[in-house]
Amino acid sequence: MQAAPQGESVGAVARRVPAVFDAVAPDDRGHVVLVTHGVAITALLCDLLGWDAQAAWAARRGLHGNTALTTLERQADGAWAGAVLACAAHLEEPAVA
Repeated sequence: MQAAPQGESVGAVARRVPAVFDAVAPDDRGHVVLVTHGVAITALLCDLLGWDAQAAWAARRGLHGNTALTTLERQADGAWAGAVLACAAHLEEPAVA
Protein backbone atom coordinates (compact mmCIF):
# COMPACT_ATOMS: atom_id res chain seq x y z
CA MET A 1 0.00 0.00 0.00
CA GLN A 2 1.44 3.36 -0.98
CA ALA A 3 1.51 6.48 1.14
CA ALA A 4 -1.05 9.19 0.57
CA PRO A 5 0.39 12.35 -0.97
CA GLN A 6 2.67 13.91 1.65
CA GLY A 7 1.64 11.16 4.09
CA GLU A 8 3.22 8.16 5.74
CA SER A 9 3.28 4.72 4.20
CA VAL A 10 1.64 1.85 6.08
CA GLY A 11 5.11 0.50 6.81
CA ALA A 12 6.18 3.82 8.36
CA VAL A 13 3.07 3.87 10.53
CA ALA A 14 3.66 0.24 11.55
CA ARG A 15 7.21 1.12 12.63
CA ARG A 16 6.15 4.21 14.58
CA VAL A 17 2.98 3.14 16.38
CA PRO A 18 4.38 0.44 18.74
CA ALA A 19 6.80 2.91 20.31
CA VAL A 20 3.96 5.33 21.00
CA PHE A 21 1.92 2.55 22.60
CA ASP A 22 4.87 1.46 24.73
CA ALA A 23 5.25 5.03 25.98
CA VAL A 24 1.64 5.21 27.21
CA ALA A 25 0.79 1.54 27.90
CA PRO A 26 -0.63 1.03 31.37
CA ASP A 27 0.98 -1.03 34.06
CA ASP A 28 -1.03 -3.69 35.87
CA ARG A 29 -2.98 -1.07 37.82
CA GLY A 30 -4.16 1.34 35.14
CA HIS A 31 -6.02 1.98 31.94
CA VAL A 32 -5.25 4.04 28.89
CA VAL A 33 -7.45 5.28 26.07
CA LEU A 34 -5.94 5.77 22.63
CA VAL A 35 -7.80 7.54 19.86
CA THR A 36 -6.39 7.29 16.36
CA HIS A 37 -7.24 6.26 12.80
CA GLY A 38 -7.80 2.78 11.42
CA VAL A 39 -4.38 2.31 9.81
CA ALA A 40 -2.63 3.00 13.10
CA ILE A 41 -5.03 0.76 15.04
CA THR A 42 -4.56 -2.13 12.62
CA ALA A 43 -0.77 -1.70 12.70
CA LEU A 44 -0.86 -1.72 16.50
CA LEU A 45 -3.09 -4.81 16.60
CA CYS A 46 -0.71 -6.64 14.26
CA ASP A 47 2.18 -5.80 16.58
CA LEU A 48 0.44 -6.56 19.88
CA LEU A 49 -1.53 -9.63 18.82
CA GLY A 50 1.18 -11.16 16.63
CA TRP A 51 -0.79 -10.94 13.40
CA ASP A 52 1.02 -11.15 10.10
CA ALA A 53 0.60 -7.63 8.70
CA GLN A 54 0.29 -8.69 5.05
CA ALA A 55 -2.36 -11.29 5.88
CA ALA A 56 -4.25 -8.90 8.19
CA TRP A 57 -4.44 -6.19 5.51
CA ALA A 58 -5.46 -8.69 2.82
CA ALA A 59 -8.21 -10.18 5.02
CA ARG A 60 -9.17 -6.75 6.41
CA ARG A 61 -8.76 -8.24 9.88
CA GLY A 62 -9.28 -5.70 12.61
CA LEU A 63 -10.79 -3.23 10.18
CA HIS A 64 -12.18 -0.30 12.14
CA GLY A 65 -15.05 1.84 11.01
CA ASN A 66 -15.22 5.38 12.32
CA THR A 67 -15.65 5.39 16.11
CA ALA A 68 -15.26 1.60 16.39
CA LEU A 69 -14.03 0.39 19.76
CA THR A 70 -11.33 -2.15 20.56
CA THR A 71 -10.46 -3.23 24.08
CA LEU A 72 -7.20 -5.02 24.80
CA GLU A 73 -6.35 -6.77 28.05
CA ARG A 74 -2.91 -7.72 29.29
CA GLN A 75 -2.71 -11.41 30.15
CA ALA A 76 -0.84 -12.90 33.12
CA ASP A 77 2.13 -13.69 30.86
CA GLY A 78 2.34 -10.05 29.70
CA ALA A 79 0.88 -10.73 26.26
CA TRP A 80 -2.07 -8.70 24.97
CA ALA A 81 -5.40 -10.23 23.97
CA GLY A 82 -8.35 -8.65 22.20
CA ALA A 83 -11.40 -8.54 24.49
CA VAL A 84 -13.46 -6.46 22.05
CA LEU A 85 -12.38 -6.00 18.45
CA ALA A 86 -13.65 -3.24 16.13
CA CYS A 87 -17.07 -3.08 17.78
CA ALA A 88 -19.44 -0.56 16.22
CA ALA A 89 -22.65 -1.64 17.97
CA HIS A 90 -23.08 1.88 19.33
CA LEU A 91 -23.67 3.05 15.75
CA GLU A 92 -26.57 0.68 15.11
CA GLU A 93 -30.08 2.07 15.00
CA PRO A 94 -32.08 1.00 18.04
CA ALA A 95 -34.91 -1.41 17.38
CA VAL A 96 -38.31 0.24 17.31
CA ALA A 97 -41.01 -1.75 19.06
